[in-house]
Amino acid sequence: MCKVVLIVASVAMTTLLSFGCLDPVGEAAEQGDLGVSQPGDSTMECVALTPPELISAPVAQYPKLAEVARVAGELTVRVLVGRDGVPVTTTIHSRKPEMAFLFDEEARRYGMNCRFSPARDSSGAPVAIGVCMPVRFEIPGFTPPSCQDLPDPEYPPGARELGIEGWVGLMVLVDEQGRVLSDQIHITIKQPPELDVFDAAARAVAARAVFAPALKDGAPNRAWGFVKVEFNIPVDRA
Repeated sequence: MCKVVLIVASVAMTTLLSFGCLDPVGEAAEQGDLGVSQPGDSTMECVALTPPELISAPVAQYPKLAEVARVAGELTVRVLVGRDGVPVTTTIHSRKPEMAFLFDEEARRYGMNCRFSPARDSSGAPVAIGVCMPVRFEIPGFTPPSCQDLPDPEYPPGARELGIEGWVGLMVLVDEQGRVLSDQIHITIKQPPELDVFDAAARAVAARAVFAPALKDGAPNRAWGFVKVEFNIPVDRA
């Protein structure tokens, strides 16, 4: 049975692990989640001296695709909590593995459905504030594969002609010996997203990656892993 863990000591009375204020032109506004903040907007406030506390959390669901693929991960969700303790918006602050986007939607839904006591300023008035919630998606008794060696990529000539750098994130199936199955390599995200100039070189690197295999109850297990292949313009040596 897969499960989701909110990494706090208690749901009812625990202060969140990290918190911080968002100003009217801060992170959420820059990412377009709130639109343009107006003066006095109740969703944005100043520094809070008393942070919010988590008072209730929903039942989280393990994403079906991640469960079938036997993928585990840990995300930090940044939640903008309004003055009434109700989340206004969420963003993904970090992921581990970095390429594990399978959990984004559920992690954000989870954050939006949590409820908090309002944060308060020095006068006791409720204020809006941003909080970070670490959420772990795990499979009991399961350790995911870990990349031990990723060969250096060959910079594609086509990219040199364009004068660009980039990276490619891939999801790979790793066997019980830690080898990548060459017919099970899938690109999940890339930068620049509109170009395929790095795709073939990234797949070639991923195929040669060496992993510590996944473990299920201590025994090697076939499972999906992630790699990120980065491409930098080579420096010509005189």
